[in-house]
Amino acid sequence: MDDTAGNITVSNNTITAAQTSNNYAVGLKGLSITNLVVSGNTITVTGNGAGDIRALSFAGSTAVTVSGNTLSASGGTTNRAVYVGSSTINAGSTGNTNSAGVCTNGGGNTGSVVFTNAATCP
Repeated sequence: MDDTAGNITVSNNTITAAQTSNNYAVGLKGLSITNLVVSGNTITVTGNGAGDIRALSFAGSTAVTVSGNTLSASGGTTNRAVYVGSSTINAGSTGNTNSAGVCTNGGGNTGSVVFTNAATCP
């Protein structure tokens, strides 16, 4: 996604990413996005060594809806199913499944991403 874009919907996709060397790897990232909908996706990111592995990462974004996704981040030094910072998350952000990884709260958030099988994020 282009940073600072608006009105973006990513739905019903299978997104797979793999880390190369000891680098950062991310499935879907948004920075300063307005009106972002991520729904019904399976996002899997695998690592093979040192590095930050993220399935879904967004920061500085407003009106974000994350619903009905399956998120997995594994194999790195830090594995994040979701990283969220300084963002406004809409109330309909429910029904997500965390297959692997943690939630990282970068701070300054309003709202939460709700999982069916893990703690609410953040």
